[in-house]
Amino acid sequence: MTTAKSVEKLTHNIKIFYVSIGLKGMAVTMPHAILTLIFLSKGITYAQIATIQAFYSIAVVFFEFPSGVLADRYSKKTIFILSNILMVFCYAMVLLFDSFMMMAMAWFLYGISNAFETGTIDAHIIVSIKRTCHGGEVQTKLEKFIGTGSSLTAIFSIAGAGLGFILYQFINSSIYYFMIALMFMSAILVFFQYQYVEMDRENKDVKIKELVKNSLIELKNSSSLRWMILCFGALQMYLQVHFQMWQSYFLEGGFSEKLFFGFYLLFQVITILVYKLPVSKLMEKYLLWPAIGGIGAAVFLFASSHKVLTLVLYCVPVVVILMFGYYLQTIYNLKVKEENISSLTSLSSTITRCFSSVTLLAASVIIKFFSLKVLYLVFTMISILAVSFICKKLMGHEEFMNKKTE
Repeated sequence: MTTAKSVEKLTHNIKIFYVSIGLKGMAVTMPHAILTLIFLSKGITYAQIATIQAFYSIAVVFFEFPSGVLADRYSKKTIFILSNILMVFCYAMVLLFDSFMMMAMAWFLYGISNAFETGTIDAHIIVSIKRTCHGGEVQTKLEKFIGTGSSLTAIFSIAGAGLGFILYQFINSSIYYFMIALMFMSAILVFFQYQYVEMDRENKDVKIKELVKNSLIELKNSSSLRWMILCFGALQMYLQVHFQMWQSYFLEGGFSEKLFFGFYLLFQVITILVYKLPVSKLMEKYLLWPAIGGIGAAVFLFASSHKVLTLVLYCVPVVVILMFGYYLQTIYNLKVKEENISSLTSLSSTITRCFSSVTLLAASVIIKFFSLKVLYLVFTMISILAVSFICKKLMGHEEFMNKKTE
């Protein structure tokens, strides 16, 4: 295959991937604004809702790394389509049943589906970029791929949540029929249009146990990978507090709940803008300035009672953390070996989710004895300090820098 044909196929696959995750993203986010209402309409209590969400988390933790190993051993395209099919079963259960146990099972399937999606055709594209591009072009292309994908995900999330909120007013939980249709469209598009060629045929003759061993050996032998995974965990100290508690923070600050959809849009727009930045160049040249800005904003946020100023200061750490996350995601995918990319992507995600659980448990203790303002101040400072320190350490690490310039 000529280089021109390789580039053409890569460009085609990236476009198909973007459309597919857009359709899937819309389906997933359609009930975000009204999910609690759907549960309540089925007679599910608030306590049961929390338990149902726990089933999702348990499934992700237990299935994410095994699914990555399967994606390295078998077809990444097939695993992605299987993820969509499992999600369709989840949606069908929501439509057909009302009991707590069936909802718990549905969300367990939801978790397995999300676990199976990690490190599939996105990993295939990343490997294709590494093999098609050369030199510094690899990092630039990777950064653009990750950034555009994340921006489109945010855009489709806005569209999905808005559409779901509107449709719910007219058809209630029947919006799940639309979600099933979107999920099928995503799977069919990948099945017929994604041009999949096995990148590592030698892996197909390797036993799954050996693949797991090889992945763990790579992690053991690479201190840079271990530090980056630790960074992903440190990022969760802020991200989990932000994602789970921003509504509570603004309510405590005297903001009306009528503004929440506007705030949701604001955070999505921030995500889109951050993923448009040349983040690698910015972080490598000006690493300390975003860190200082984020910590300074957190301190002033703690002392602020002015609503407009509070909103502005709140957004600064959001931007800083997203920049760190974008940069680390790019470098991690650049550094990890092609034959283990799905396994180690899933493993890092599993470890990160464990950090998330610990973070939320610690947050609940802090809120009980102190306040949300104290929580935001402490966790924001710890997260930014830890990540900036590790990134600075990595930038002086020979293994890290050599890999980036290969």
